[in-house]
Amino acid sequence: MVLAHFFGAMAAVLYLLTSTQAWQQMRTLHLPRRLPFFVLSLLAVLLHAAFLWQQLVRSEGIYLGFFPMASLVAGTGALLITFASLYRRLEWVSALV
Repeated sequence: MVLAHFFGAMAAVLYLLTSTQAWQQMRTLHLPRRLPFFVLSLLAVLLHAAFLWQQLVRSEGIYLGFFPMASLVAGTGALLITFASLYRRLEWVSALV
C-alpha cells in the first residue's frame, strides 16, 4: 500500500504542475508548446492508473467503493483531456469540470 500512496501523491503533484502549465497557456496569446504538457499529463495519468490498479484489484476481488470509482472517472477525464490537447487548445476543459 505504501507504493500505491507514493503513486497517488506523485500523480497529484504532476496534475498540479500540468494544471499550472495549462493555466499559463490559456493566459498567453502565442502558440502553446504541447509536448511538455502532453508528457507531464500522460505521466500523471499513468501514475494515477498505477495507483488505481493497486487500490482496486485485491486478493479478495475488485473493490468498487465510491471514492475509487470517482477517481476512475476523474482519471478517464484526465486521459481524454490529455489526448484532446494534442488537437485543440484547452478553453473547453471547463466542460469536464
